[in-house]
Amino acid sequence: MTTRKSDPIKRIVTSKGEVRYRFIVDVGRKPDGRRDQRCSTFPTLREARAALAQTKADRSRGTLVKPTKVTFGELCQRWLDSRHDIREVSQQGYTYALKDARAQLGRTRVQDLNRSDIERTIRFLREDHGLSHRSVVYTLSTIKQVLAYGITEGVVSVNVAASVKAPRKQHGDTRPKTIWEPEELTRFRDVADRDELAAAWRLTLCGLRRSEVIGLSWDHVDLDRGEIVVAAGRVALAGGGRRTVTEEPKSSASHRTVRWRRYSRAPWRSSAR
Repeated sequence: MTTRKSDPIKRIVTSKGEVRYRFIVDVGRKPDGRRDQRCSTFPTLREARAALAQTKADRSRGTLVKPTKVTFGELCQRWLDSRHDIREVSQQGYTYALKDARAQLGRTRVQDLNRSDIERTIRFLREDHGLSHRSVVYTLSTIKQVLAYGITEGVVSVNVAASVKAPRKQHGDTRPKTIWEPEELTRFRDVADRDELAAAWRLTLCGLRRSEVIGLSWDHVDLDRGEIVVAAGRVALAGGGRRTVTEEPKSSASHRTVRWRRYSRAPWRSSAR
């Protein structure tokens, strides 16, 4: 097989006497306006022609990316560092969600990843590592966000995880729910009222989340009117120092007022703020 005059592929001989085929193609402009070129070398002319055709096709579609040694683990860290729009506790959640995936794929060049790698990792996390269905779904969603970020950064041209499906929920993935009858709730309340954290139990029975109970301050309690305003939540952060942070509720729907109803079987009711 010989090169054609129309091919920008050149036949070269290395210092060791080995024949190689090389092409140089324009892929755009550098920030300073100079031409940005890609040089690629292959052991056979067939491989060089296939790579040249793919490069030109990617260039015309606008999906051409430069070769890079960035690993999946490094891209995960870049994405985490870029998330200035989320709370610290949310970022820690993403970090934890990516921990096992990074252990499996962290050293793999992100441009070498394919759909099978993602599917194999998700299957490992589910079947061998024992992650719950909810955790697996969360991890897969986070991986997709990382690779989508990689596209915007010009590191990869396609999100190989985009079409990967989470495993189906099994029977054991759903915990049976037990709903108390009013009499059962009343009995529990009577016992909880004797506990030193009776107020916290009462608030929990009103539908407040644990973070909302812990984040409640006296500024948002009106004993005369018999109401509280849910305006903050307190959550624990990772680390040995037992750090916590108090922030506004995550959504506007979480801002609400809970009022005491003196003569009702259900002693509290909640309303939007």
